Amino acid sequence: MKKFLLVFVLLVIIILSSGYSLMKISAHGSENNYFNRRIRIQISQYPMMRKILSLHYDGDARADYLGKKNDSILVKVIPMEGLYISDKIMEDFVSKIQETIEKPTHYQYSGEQLEYRQFSDFKDLSFQLDDVRRGDVSREAVLYLFIANNRQDDPNQIGSTLQENGIVLFEGDLLANSGGKMEMFSRNIVGTLMHEFGHQIGLRHNEYFDCLMNPVQEFDGREKLNDVTVDFCDWEKNAIQIEKDKLLN
Repeated sequence: MKKFLLVFVLLVIIILSSGYSLMKISAHGSENNYFNRRIRIQISQYPMMRKILSLHYDGDARADYLGKKNDSILVKVIPMEGLYISDKIMEDFVSKIQETIEKPTHYQYSGEQLEYRQFSDFKDLSFQLDDVRRGDVSREAVLYLFIANNRQDDPNQIGSTLQENGIVLFEGDLLANSGGKMEMFSRNIVGTLMHEFGHQIGLRHNEYFDCLMNPVQEFDGREKLNDVTVDFCDWEKNAIQIEKDKLLN
């Protein structure tokens, strides 16, 4: 009897280990494999499973924002020393999120700051996000916003996602691309932040010039004030509804 139980336990361990390895390999494989097409969106709804399987790609935390588990959203701002975003810009940003997701949304500055650097290494920012999240006990859906200066490996990129629930604004690059025009700079910030948030709720780039997810908003910003987009277009709103429906099925 003891031998049977031992064999049974070993078989269970082998099956679980094999299943874990297979899922982790699949998660980092082709985006068109069965796991990533059908299973990932369901498993990634649970923060513990995201941690166990290292599910940290764009949109892996979309259920935090689009699903029913969390009733509100907190944008937690972690600025680099000497950098900041005005309250007016942050209020515009959170109001756009609230309008899109239809959940109460607010922001707060973290007590932590990034050490000032002329150029930021993306891996370092990712480690910083891990540190911030480790001590976070918020019961809200949290979007982490890092304000950095310039991106080290791509000075033309003014915004980026950071793992599955963070975004980075490269303020130095954006100011340069805005030609020092503050109205243009402010509006481009809101557009860039909304673009990156779009990625974190499952949206991809598109080629529609008037749509928020056009890649120009992420890499250079708009050149004319009237061209700056800060709201999702109808095509994108429909895509967001599709993502919501996926979480309910």
